[in-house]
Amino acid sequence: LDRLLTERQRLDGETPTQALTAAETMVNRLSAEMAGLRDDFTAAESEVARLRESRSEVDAVLHKTRQDLANSQGRLTSLEALQQAALREDDADLQQWLESQQWSDAARVAHSVRVAQGWETAAEAALGGFIRALAVPNLESRIAAMSAWPEQAMTLLAGDVQGDIGRGDAGPPNARSLASVLDGPLPLRRVAQRIYLVEDDAAARSGQAGLREGQMLVTRAGVCYGPGWVRTPRISDAEDGLLKREQNITALRKQVAELQARETDRQTQMDDLRARLQVAEEQRSTQAARMDDLRRRHGESLAERQGLQVRLEQIQRRRKELDDETEELRKQQSDFELALKDARKRLDAIAGAARDHVQRRQSVQDRLQQLRTQLQGARGQREQSAERRQALQVDLAGKRSALQATEDRQRELSERRGRVSERVQTLSREAAEFQTPDAESQKSKADSEARRDEARRALEQARGLLAEIEGRAEEQARAAQAAEQAVEAARESQQQSQVAFETAAVRRQTVEEQLAEIGHTPQALCEQLSEESKVAEWEQRIESIERRISRLGAINLAAIEEYEQEKEREVYLQGQHADLTEALNTLEQAIAKIDRETRSRFRDTFEKVNLRFAEMFPVLFGGGEARLELTEDDMLETGVRVMARPPGKRNASIQMLSGGEKALTAVALLFALFELNPAPFCMLDEIDAPLDDANVARFCELVKKMSEHVQFIVITHNKLTMELAQQLHGVTMAEPGVSRLVSVDIDQALAMAS
Repeated sequence: LDRLLTERQRLDGETPTQALTAAETMVNRLSAEMAGLRDDFTAAESEVARLRESRSEVDAVLHKTRQDLANSQGRLTSLEALQQAALREDDADLQQWLESQQWSDAARVAHSVRVAQGWETAAEAALGGFIRALAVPNLESRIAAMSAWPEQAMTLLAGDVQGDIGRGDAGPPNARSLASVLDGPLPLRRVAQRIYLVEDDAAARSGQAGLREGQMLVTRAGVCYGPGWVRTPRISDAEDGLLKREQNITALRKQVAELQARETDRQTQMDDLRARLQVAEEQRSTQAARMDDLRRRHGESLAERQGLQVRLEQIQRRRKELDDETEELRKQQSDFELALKDARKRLDAIAGAARDHVQRRQSVQDRLQQLRTQLQGARGQREQSAERRQALQVDLAGKRSALQATEDRQRELSERRGRVSERVQTLSREAAEFQTPDAESQKSKADSEARRDEARRALEQARGLLAEIEGRAEEQARAAQAAEQAVEAARESQQQSQVAFETAAVRRQTVEEQLAEIGHTPQALCEQLSEESKVAEWEQRIESIERRISRLGAINLAAIEEYEQEKEREVYLQGQHADLTEALNTLEQAIAKIDRETRSRFRDTFEKVNLRFAEMFPVLFGGGEARLELTEDDMLETGVRVMARPPGKRNASIQMLSGGEKALTAVALLFALFELNPAPFCMLDEIDAPLDDANVARFCELVKKMSEHVQFIVITHNKLTMELAQQLHGVTMAEPGVSRLVSVDIDQALAMAS
């Protein structure tokens, strides 16, 4: 009850009403600030979106301008290279000769000739080599001093001649001279004055009869007619089309200059938009940071307010619980006080009865101790009586056993004595049969007989003692044991003697058999031995012979069997070797087949991927070229090198490309591989991260085209890529620490919006 009262006082002083009011005020203020800042952030988002859209438009125009510029520059470079080759401007020998004649600055006539539109082919067919001529100064004076002409054909025109071409000879009727449509050096125009223009072959043939010597008719198609001759142009010749090519080069140079100016303007506009976009994004980021901070503070305030509300509810609920529990405890306290009085009365009565019980228990314990002492003494006497009884029973059983053993041993000794006597007689008869018994056997026999007599005497003494010790069982047992030991010793000695005798007999028989095998007898050998012969000498000779035999080594009786085993092993190993050789040949053939198939399949796959890569690269880059190259001739060891050249670049290696260009090249290669071996779906993880908006747009177009056959799952942060999707799944954090998945079906959203 004291604990509950203390907790109630603490809760009364902990009421968070003021803190809850302050938190509510803070939440309202932060909500108002968030509403105002959300409007500013929306405006900043709109500005950033507008600037990005403008940047995308300008970037698309800039990309188109750069693409046109790259194409024009490429065409200009190709035409200039063709024109340079046609005019022999890259001829080192000709240039060296011109320098030797101090004409290194000589200009090609084709660069300064201008022909009215539509008559380029006619002028080039009629003038021929004059178009490729060199305009040089001081031609007549230099020719007079010239020692040798160059080995190559060329045409020289005086470039410093001034004056009028004159009227010239009268030409065919209704025909104007080529000089009227041509602007160039004076010598060239004088030549053109004798060349007349007609529209077609019919007009040329009608006027051909009226031509004078040195005059020429040329049609718009370039067919030349002279007095008694006709010359047709070769349009396929690489040197034809100089004038038209020169006009195209001039036009392309103007176009390239205009495109470069437009590119500079677009680049300046793009830089300005990027700067403005960067400022807008920074402002948006600042507002987003402020928005995040306000959201965090708003979330903290909400959490604090919610916590205070929960705490207030807990305090109120706990107060009610404490009041109820306090009231119940007070009731229990009254009941316990009444019960305590009754219990104290019962306790006094129980205490008196307990004292009586203690006295009675002490007397009972004393009596129990006396009885336990008497019981222990009786148990000790009973155990002593049992031990004495057991000892007497053991002593009686031992005496009975000894008496029985003595009787059994007496009967056994009698039987053994009879057998020993019979055995002795048998041994005596066997010993008498040998003609020359050795001294050792005789001695053993005498000892055996002596021990046998002694055993007989001991046996007689034992029989006498047996009659005397019938009343003393213990003495009879000892005497019987001694007699038994003596008989056992005699028996063992007898057995040893018998074994020695039999061993000697076996040795004698063995020696006789060995001598009989080699054709000798013991008597004959003894007669042959000299009296000076000694056993040690013969033993040494035997040892020497045995050593010689041992040096020869042991006789391998299993050699034939081992030979058969090794022969079988050899046959087995030969079969294994043949199997391994055949398996090796089969394996080499399989490897060769796999190599051939690998080369063929690799070549086919490489060609398919290379073809698709070359087609896909210009789609992603809006032009350019790309290909795959092999680093080695062997298909099994070669590597693959990626060669990519975006439009407007002349890079020698893919390492010279930017990060976005490398990423886009990798996308082209991966999509080419994917189309070769497609899967049901394809996952792209932020593959558009290093790309700018223009490249992202082309990337999205390619993905949209491929999505007709393959389902794409794209992880991206780019809005252009998001606009491509049909389903959007995003993770947002509306409140700090609380993530939420948001999914949008684009088709459904458009239907709802419409």
